[in-house]
Amino acid sequence: MHAAPGTEIAALHETAMESVMNKIFCTQLFALIAMLMTATVTGQSLSVPDQLIERYAEVQLRFDTDEDLEEPLANLLDEAVRYRDLNPTDANAWVVTARIRFGYANTQNIFTGPRLLKFSRDDLEHALTLDHLHNRGLTQAFLGYLYIGLPGWPLSFGDKKRGRELLGEAWAIDSTTLSNQYFYGFTHISDKDYAGAKRHYLQLLESLESDPVQPFLQALYVREVNELLVSLKEELAEE
Repeated sequence: MHAAPGTEIAALHETAMESVMNKIFCTQLFALIAMLMTATVTGQSLSVPDQLIERYAEVQLRFDTDEDLEEPLANLLDEAVRYRDLNPTDANAWVVTARIRFGYANTQNIFTGPRLLKFSRDDLEHALTLDHLHNRGLTQAFLGYLYIGLPGWPLSFGDKKRGRELLGEAWAIDSTTLSNQYFYGFTHISDKDYAGAKRHYLQLLESLESDPVQPFLQALYVREVNELLVSLKEELAEE
């Protein structure tokens, strides 16, 4: 879902990694069991955009290569765009479209991918005009992540100052959500404070509680935190 966009990252010690891997296994196992046991209830309780993002997370967890990811993500993006166009005042529809397009952009070449990321940025900026407090700061967090992680002009639209401002806004709105915690960690990575990033993500995992409503999305965040910690380990070993 969210490979660090152009940002150097790293990870932690072997004992901590063993704990992380165990937690990831349990979270992903719970995700599969929960989806089988509560599929009907979950489908009824989630909005259409949230159902789309849960399916997006499931696709990301199921496939490993860009080749395998490209078609299902393209199909999901088409669905998201159609829903957004039918519901232009729904901020969540714009945010979910941006997130799915981000994932799809990562399967594309170096020319198409950056162009698609600009559309994601524009969708998120528009979502802020519709609902500044959408989903407890998720819009600011994801947009800040893009700004802080992508390179600046002329390669892309990256802007570390703007990114930090947006991530700070999201953190001020709600510092307890999994999404805001995940994205905010990139402020440490951007500053090359790898030890701080390690502490931040380990604390995130330690405080994590199972999510029976969107288990695939939670499992995807946990997997990506694990990948960040692996990279942080390498960076810390070189210091």
